[in-house]
Amino acid sequence: MSDKSEQTKLEAPFSEPKCVKEKPMKRKKGKVFSTPESMLAIIDQVVGKQETQVKQKLNRQVSRENFLIAKKQKIEEKKSRKVNKLEEVKKKLKKETKAPTKVSKFDKKKKADRSTSQS
Repeated sequence: MSDKSEQTKLEAPFSEPKCVKEKPMKRKKGKVFSTPESMLAIIDQVVGKQETQVKQKLNRQVSRENFLIAKKQKIEEKKSRKVNKLEEVKKKLKKETKAPTKVSKFDKKKKADRSTSQS
């Protein structure tokens, strides 16, 4: 008896209070399947839905890329048309400036004065 009383005296200061109760381990909540086949059937359905979602996302991404490529091509075509139009206008202006222009009386006098002053 003395041994037991000594053990309880030693354990008493180090033991946990009695008011704290230990809770049982919680298990994961979820569906309990009757057969593994039923579980696999449901898993297959879920996987199928996920695959269709992924395919839809990929299709949307591909269509968006195609749209962006088409948009860039349109922008490039528009720029090239503008550049071509500008080049045509430049050529027309150069042709017009190369054509002989009418010389005014004032310009004729200047040329005459220059030629006489040089001789």
